[in-house]
Amino acid sequence: MSAGREQVRVEAAEVVADRVFAAASSRVVAGIIAALNERSAVSGIVHVGPRAVTNCRETSLVWAGLLQAVDLAAYERYQATPSAPMLVPGDDHSLIPWSLAGFAADAAEWGADVVFSPSGLVRVGDSHALAAVIEASNNAEGSRVVTTVAVPQEWLTRTHRPRLLRELQHSTRPVALVVIGQLDPYEDPEVAQGLLDVLDACPGKIFHHRTDMTAIETLGRKGLAASIGVTTSLRHTIPPGRRAQKRRRPARSRRPLHVFVPGITEFRDIAELEAWFGDDAPECALAGCCARPLTSFSHEAGDTELLAVHNVRGWLPLAEDLIACQPGDRRNWLRQHHLQVETAYAELRVETGVRAIRPYGSARVWSGLGV
Repeated sequence: MSAGREQVRVEAAEVVADRVFAAASSRVVAGIIAALNERSAVSGIVHVGPRAVTNCRETSLVWAGLLQAVDLAAYERYQATPSAPMLVPGDDHSLIPWSLAGFAADAAEWGADVVFSPSGLVRVGDSHALAAVIEASNNAEGSRVVTTVAVPQEWLTRTHRPRLLRELQHSTRPVALVVIGQLDPYEDPEVAQGLLDVLDACPGKIFHHRTDMTAIETLGRKGLAASIGVTTSLRHTIPPGRRAQKRRRPARSRRPLHVFVPGITEFRDIAELEAWFGDDAPECALAGCCARPLTSFSHEAGDTELLAVHNVRGWLPLAEDLIACQPGDRRNWLRQHHLQVETAYAELRVETGVRAIRPYGSARVWSGLGV
């Protein structure tokens, strides 16, 4: 590889480094973009899905200067194979064959700063397909490409982890890692440890894509960048053709609605908060946000948009605070964060009188793994 090409590899990493993006699959409401713009040095937006490039273009026309990435989410509808690791348009009748470099260049003209490769889902244990996904992006020209590696959570278990680490280390580009599971993958300590091993083996290379507050764990432990989903489906990617499941299945008369709760720094179902607080839920105290009681949101269109803005404004200050730390100080920041969350939960149990209030499974796992 030439020195010039090595420099090209670095450029995409420099663009996304030390940022927590919002991942969105539809038109991004103005309130979210305004919140991201207020902290533009540590944030940006990843447009996800088949309309990603179009949504990027529409956003750039109104909000020039916001850092944007596009992810076609090919892994939601296509499985990678050794001979065809990426989803190539089937209706391309142009004289010039489709190429990843050409796609990235076209997306850049529509406002994309970074382009995720349209890689398919890598079936568990298919090391040849995984190697092909990595190689296809390595061989592409251009400075804007990030390699998308979408894998079922089993790849992070002890059985498959060595092969995953080996192939990821061969990537000459940043890697957008999407971990797919029927439940929250990181409720399984073995999977969480697998992510830590990936971060240790590939320092400064992993963009942890489409996750929840695990993004903070990633940035605190040698991760390059991360994205937090605007909606639940973008924070928890499930296998194609399947429905998300939860370990807790309380009877409820309405669809769940998740709100970011400052202090405990988790997305919690509003029904849970109603059980904790009754009619006396705390109001949002985030700067520039809604000042609404945390249980007052509904599935009405205006409310869901306002809730989405609240959720993004909830995690942005945390991301900014962490990223302000020098890389060598971030593990200490993470330790202090874990202690603050534990204290917030203890205070919440006292305030509500509900002794059963506990963090979700993955939050307990991260705290238990130490830093």
